[in-house]
Amino acid sequence: MSQQKVICSDCQQLKPCKARGLCEACYTKQRRTANPERAREIYKRANIKRKEWQRAYNKQYREAHKEDIYAYIKNYVAENRARVNAYGRAWCQRNPVKCRARHKNWKNKNRERWLNYQATYQRARAVNLKIKSVEVIDRLQVYERDQGICGICKESVSRSDFTIDHIIPLSKDGIHAYSNVQTAHSLCNSKKGAKIC
Repeated sequence: MSQQKVICSDCQQLKPCKARGLCEACYTKQRRTANPERAREIYKRANIKRKEWQRAYNKQYREAHKEDIYAYIKNYVAENRARVNAYGRAWCQRNPVKCRARHKNWKNKNRERWLNYQATYQRARAVNLKIKSVEVIDRLQVYERDQGICGICKESVSRSDFTIDHIIPLSKDGIHAYSNVQTAHSLCNSKKGAKIC
């Protein structure tokens, strides 16, 4: 059934009549103006329903297109490395507590990867300090060579909690090589710092 077209008493245009001689848009506007609390409540309920629907739709879409999304993210990060890193640094500055918790959680879940990153950092540091000899050191090989004994306090070290210590620190012209590294507790290594024992 088609609505009768009349000239709206508010906007003065020829449109289908909703009620009281008003078009749909003017009628809705008048009701919102007359009952702002009710209009807000209706909008809020509709917004909640829309958000729930959107969440469910997004979840379903992500599950159906996992590989595509992962490939897109990987490609985006590869093409925009500087931008992604800058965003991450800015986020960490805004949220230092969350950032520390996130790093700690990642470190606990990926212990071996973190230790390998540490070893890579030591090599890079050695190169930056212009140290003559820089070897690629396998942490587990050093641990097995030292039979799991801390080179500083001479007590046993667990496999999950050991660090690599430079006997002669890199800052004191030590070399990054098997002959200059030893197994150590992380606490012992921190206490020793850049001293020669």
